Amino acid sequence: MTDFDIVVVGQGPVGATAACLLADEGLTVLALERDLAPYPLPRAARFDGETMRTFQRIGVAEEIARKTYVGGGGQFLSAAGEYLGGWQYRPPANGWENSYYFFQPELEQILNRRVEAHASVEVRRGATLLGYRETADAITVRMRLVDGEIVTRTARYMVGCDGARSTVRVIMGAEIDDVGYEERWVVVDANLLEHVELPPIITQFCDPLRPATFVPGRGAHRRWEFMLADHEEADAFESLDAIHAMLRRYVDPAKLEIIRSTLYTFHSLVCRDWRVGRVLLAGDAAHQTPPFLGQGMCGGIRDAQNLAWKLSAVISGSAPDSVLDTYQAEREPHFRGIMERAIECGRIVGVFDRDDAAVRDKEFLRRLAEGDVPFSSYHVPYLAGGLLTQGADPPAGSLARQGPVEDPEGRRQLLDEVVGGGAVLLVAADHWSGSTEDTARLLDAADRTGVTIWSIRSGALRHADANSSPGHTVTSIDPGLSQWMSDHRFVLVRPDRYVQGVAGNARAAADLLHRWLPPVEAPRGRLPLDRHHH
Repeated sequence: MTDFDIVVVGQGPVGATAACLLADEGLTVLALERDLAPYPLPRAARFDGETMRTFQRIGVAEEIARKTYVGGGGQFLSAAGEYLGGWQYRPPANGWENSYYFFQPELEQILNRRVEAHASVEVRRGATLLGYRETADAITVRMRLVDGEIVTRTARYMVGCDGARSTVRVIMGAEIDDVGYEERWVVVDANLLEHVELPPIITQFCDPLRPATFVPGRGAHRRWEFMLADHEEADAFESLDAIHAMLRRYVDPAKLEIIRSTLYTFHSLVCRDWRVGRVLLAGDAAHQTPPFLGQGMCGGIRDAQNLAWKLSAVISGSAPDSVLDTYQAEREPHFRGIMERAIECGRIVGVFDRDDAAVRDKEFLRRLAEGDVPFSSYHVPYLAGGLLTQGADPPAGSLARQGPVEDPEGRRQLLDEVVGGGAVLLVAADHWSGSTEDTARLLDAADRTGVTIWSIRSGALRHADANSSPGHTVTSIDPGLSQWMSDHRFVLVRPDRYVQGVAGNARAAADLLHRWLPPVEAPRGRLPLDRHHH
């Protein structure tokens, strides 16, 4: 018997979200954080609709939404202000907008309150991880508490969400692959003291004198990022005069209150092993991407969502330990696809040579004149491999559609709120023509695999007999969701809201349920392993 099911190291946005997801799965969690209080200054500035859908799942989306600014896509401008290209986000299909700008200390405050509200989560701030010992069925974590006391606690697994300088990663001895992008940028966060006309979307200023990025924000908060050339000394940009000189091209510095200015080295790094035994990494501890697409924190939240339900399935005994190996298999290619797009964006912007910049601008203006909009395809790739059947038909591997529905009591909610957080088989009720035997087969498969069945009928059939299709019934009041169900008929949705697979009839759907998780194997012995922080 262990003290906890999971130890989560790090309580930034990724760690706090992971702790909530795990606790919502019914697991006991020890949440460790080396800092006594949340970091008071902004770091991440944007997240997407998928991340908001995860916040919806842990019950904080509406509160977070009130603290955000909804923005559009992005644009690239030449030094002369000419439009070179840009990207727009696809129409929302998650029940949420595609892009939210936020102030990270406010987000962390909301997440921390949610973590602390969980009776099954014990939060230890000021706790430093010293090492761990792993055995066949548990991990013993050694840590120093804020008062200096050194204690040990046992758990089934440990998840390191402790950032780019991850102690967990160091103790694991995990190696890092450097993908090859490393540039220095000065990041300036400021509050507007009065109204200033600035772009409402992310803007990349492709100026060879000083490549720059502007990021809109919530309320008065705005961000500028300025690239340094290889020959420039970083300490030359520490003074307020130097910061004002860089800002002056875009805004009168007298109209700003500088919150912070700091030098960042934008990296592209991926850890080789996201799992070693009973220890796993998530977020910046596992991977780092340049920030040009605003996907850094989003990637970490996806990690937490992917990992939480798998840990729950393994600990509950409904899935073998080997399911945890699909975590990196699914998330790493997904992350690398995003990182490659961010690197491409950074290399397009970060040109100091005037002649090279002129060639770049000319080429993109030519493409625009021919109706080819550069950068328009900056979209997140889908999952592939892992638990997903190789060669599975679309939409397998993509995020399941979510829209407003009416639950059986007639209340309007988003789909996930009605069907719950577990695996679910969605059935297009409008097209159901199965027999009694088909219904029995589906219900038996669902019972054996722990999958819930929800039949979705369109609003046009809201008064039709709900008992003809299997499982619970909900009415879609979203034309997009109704069409999506009409297109795919039977959709198996994983707890992380990704589509595991689709089927065209009840028999195939039952087979899909039976084979979606591998069978539980007899546990294998494992030699004890000691690791410590030096």
